[in-house]
Amino acid sequence: MVEKKKRTTRIEKKQKYLFIAGGVLLLFLFLFGLMWIKVKDGLPAIDELENPKFYLASKVFDKRGELLGHFYIENRVEIQYNDLPKNLIEALVSTEDKKFFDHWGVDVDRIFKSAIKTIFLGKPQGASTLTQQLARNLYKFKDTDENSFDLALRKVREWITAVQIEKSFSKTEILTMYLNFNYFGRRSYGIESAAKNFFGISTRELTPEKSALLVAMLKSPTYFDPIRYPERSLERRNLVLRNMLEDGFLTDDEYQKYSATNIELKREKKESLLTKAPYFLEYLKNELIQAEQATGIDVLTDGLNIYTTLDLEMQYIANKVVKSNVARLQKGFDGYWSWAGRQKLLDDILDKAIKGDEEYQILVSKEEKQDYYKKLKNDKKFVDSVKHQASRVQAAFVVLEVGTGHILSMVGGTDTVRGFGLNHVTQIRRQPGSSYKPIMYATAIEKEHVYPQFKVSNEPLKGRYSPKNSDGSSGGIITIRKAITGSVNIVAVRMITDGVVSVPQIRDIASKMGLRTPLADDATIALGSSEVVPLELAGAYSVFPNKGMYIAPNWYKKIVDRDNAELAPFNPSKWRAISEESAVMMISMLQDVVTSGTGASLKSRFSLPAAGKTGTTQNFTDAWFAGFTPRFVAVVWIGFDDARIKYPGGYGGTAALPIWGDFMAQVYAKNNYPKEEFPVTAPNLIKFDFCGGGGVGYLAKAGPGCPVVKDYVLASEAAAIPVCERTHVDGNGNKKTDTSGSEW
Repeated sequence: MVEKKKRTTRIEKKQKYLFIAGGVLLLFLFLFGLMWIKVKDGLPAIDELENPKFYLASKVFDKRGELLGHFYIENRVEIQYNDLPKNLIEALVSTEDKKFFDHWGVDVDRIFKSAIKTIFLGKPQGASTLTQQLARNLYKFKDTDENSFDLALRKVREWITAVQIEKSFSKTEILTMYLNFNYFGRRSYGIESAAKNFFGISTRELTPEKSALLVAMLKSPTYFDPIRYPERSLERRNLVLRNMLEDGFLTDDEYQKYSATNIELKREKKESLLTKAPYFLEYLKNELIQAEQATGIDVLTDGLNIYTTLDLEMQYIANKVVKSNVARLQKGFDGYWSWAGRQKLLDDILDKAIKGDEEYQILVSKEEKQDYYKKLKNDKKFVDSVKHQASRVQAAFVVLEVGTGHILSMVGGTDTVRGFGLNHVTQIRRQPGSSYKPIMYATAIEKEHVYPQFKVSNEPLKGRYSPKNSDGSSGGIITIRKAITGSVNIVAVRMITDGVVSVPQIRDIASKMGLRTPLADDATIALGSSEVVPLELAGAYSVFPNKGMYIAPNWYKKIVDRDNAELAPFNPSKWRAISEESAVMMISMLQDVVTSGTGASLKSRFSLPAAGKTGTTQNFTDAWFAGFTPRFVAVVWIGFDDARIKYPGGYGGTAALPIWGDFMAQVYAKNNYPKEEFPVTAPNLIKFDFCGGGGVGYLAKAGPGCPVVKDYVLASEAAAIPVCERTHVDGNGNKKTDTSGSEW
């Protein structure tokens, strides 16, 4: 009985132990499961492991392949294993992972040795292989706030991921990824950026002591920064060289030579990449960022090679002529302008400047903002700086290529080094003044079959809106050819008020010519009362030399991704805006502007065939010149950021035109472009002997008693034009012969 009881007790104890052991096992499995879930949640997906992506800087090139600049969050340029010098690999492996070519991602022996030194000797020592370091950095395993549990989880994730990386990639691929990815300090992401940033050379050109310095910085780019801490950096570099000596990668003589070498830095002047075309680069970046949702392309991280339309040689010339001409205008303006008597204007400008100040915007409470506002408004230095900036003459200059719409040059302001401030080519809307008249006249020719010899009254208008001609003249009858040549305001407005052409018709043609800004519903649009964007105006003017076709201004030829695959080719928007016949007639009229009209001063600067139109808005707020040659279209705007600041010397012909003329003269001379003529005919266009007499709207073929003016007419309509039967004589009874008309 007693024996049976003992046996029962033993069984109960065994069951109890088994139960406890089972419970412990279940708890362990449960905890292990939780930990594994936690570990697994932080592991990269399979496709991430097989196709690791890291931020690469996008490079921008001009039309000839010259580098313009970079776009990036991390300034990283990817290179291949063949670009890595042998001494760099040796320095890296000697210092960071001696068994790199032998282990499978994790160095178990090194882990145990590190643990012993850390636990028993109190000397913490890293045991991560290069592959583990790559896994940690590539997949961002490490957190800034990391407790012991987090550390354990991270290490497990690193081990697992490192093994997977070793399975997926060769040793050379791992080394290449490691050096392309790692941060070397001072915004240098990847070895190529580091080599250029610290030594001004490519990775291929690294010598052993330079490679050793860059490897030395991997431990802590800030702590071993050779610029801030040269002695500390030198000591670490020589440690790397010592490792190379011990591993047989350097001889004693080589070690002595390189370790005795001082650190000599030759940093790449990154600023030089920003001085070529800063406004164009910023415009391009904004265009790509805006298109990101549709294209899926991230210009800041995808490592694109962007081959643009910009002509760097032209850009240099544009920068130079804008700078020199604006300096001339600024000198004249400074002699005229005074802030005396303009306190309200100054108060408004100061108010905008203070409220736009970064510190003001950071402040939260109303009281803090008020105090800061008062402080700045009473700060003489701040007020003077605002006055100075507000009174700076600003400029916009853009050049397009005829036939392609390629943007060849863009100067968005007077700061051609950094691109400070607005890009006035793309980010402003200003009244174009008389430079809008060609849009109106082109509409009349296209829509109403009006010809250059169509006659309009120059008598002052009666009523509330009665514009004056710039020279104060009025009276008589003028052809639209002479009206655009002399920029006659009364005739331009009468084209609308007298019913020759309507506002809806002008709006339609303006839209077809690429002008997207709203158009007023009255006759003031004939004098450019509705605002335009300079780049859009350039696109509109390109319709004329493009034989009536609108080609949207465009900025790139091709874009290649990080895998060297070309993205979808770019096809600019293109359509017919006006007929070829209308375009040829407009070219001939705009040629008259620069040979004998308001743009005649161009001949002293540029003597080859050109056409264009000046523009000056009311009270000299804006000055324009928009024009073209058979090769190029260019638009110049001159003004101020605040339209209330005006300069009485700011006529389009004296302020804007010189920039256009100087640019064209230098570009044509530098490239030895031959003299080219504009087209003088079109399929349905002929020259016709018009009667030079008659009244408003009178069109007739010259008869025996008429002064003859040879000009354009549509061939299909020539037969319907009646012969003039009048005898036009002067006061002495002599027949009049018109010799003042166009060369046509």
